[in-house]
This record gives sequence, C-alpha cells and structure tokens, in this order.
Amino acid sequence: FRNVSWTHPVASVLNQFPTSEKQNTGILLQSGSNFYLIVKRKSQLLLANCFSAEHDTDLVYIVLNTFRQLGVSRSLTHMMVAGGMGNNKRLTEIVTPYFSVVSELKAAVIPGQSNIENISHTHLVLAAKPD
Repeated sequence: FRNVSWTHPVASVLNQFPTSEKQNTGILLQSGSNFYLIVKRKSQLLLANCFSAEHDTDLVYIVLNTFRQLGVSRSLTHMMVAGGMGNNKRLTEIVTPYFSVVSELKAAVIPGQSNIENISHTHLVLAAKPD
C-alpha cells in the first residue's frame, strides 16, 4: 500500500465543517451508544470529544454539561446531528429543547461517507492518496 494515510473520521468533518449564521456550531454524531461532540466558536475549535451514553438522559447531561463547562451559550449555537441507522429524527427530538437551532447534518459533509453509522467502528479510515 503506497501513498496511504490514516485519518480519523472526525478529521473529515473538521476539514469540511459546515457554516452557520450562529456564533457557535455544534455537531453531534452517533454510532450505537458512542457519540462524537464537536463544538466551534466561529472558526475556533473548542472541543472534539468522544463519549458513550446508554440513555437519552445521559446524553443530554453530557452535552449540556460540556456547553456549560466551555462557557458556550446554547441559545447562540446551531446544533447539527447525525445518527446511524436513521436516528437523526430521534437525536433532533432529544436536543431540540436545549438549542435554539437544530438541524440534520448531511452525510455529504463527510467525503466518501454515504452514512455515519460506522464512524466509531472503524475509528481510523485508510485512505489512498492520489499519485
């Protein structure tokens, strides 16, 4: 394998980060009971973290506590969600009471990914570099 590199799946999201009119942007990715939370203020990355949550209440607690610890206003945040196996609607319903703007993250943001389901199963993606 020549011209290959190891890339964490979240790196693709960071490199293609969607824009928002809000001051802050959050992305919550789900794969099973694993979640990736990415928080940016304008162009500054504040957090990219992975955690596990078995219950919705655990998920809400971790997300809200993270925003509080970072000092990021949820009312000034556009939260984008993407869940494996069609869980976008469920994730949207969970976080909507806590954020003023919530939308689904389109898989097109992640090059080469038609869905987000396997993001935590592979952890690293082997990507061939063009010659």
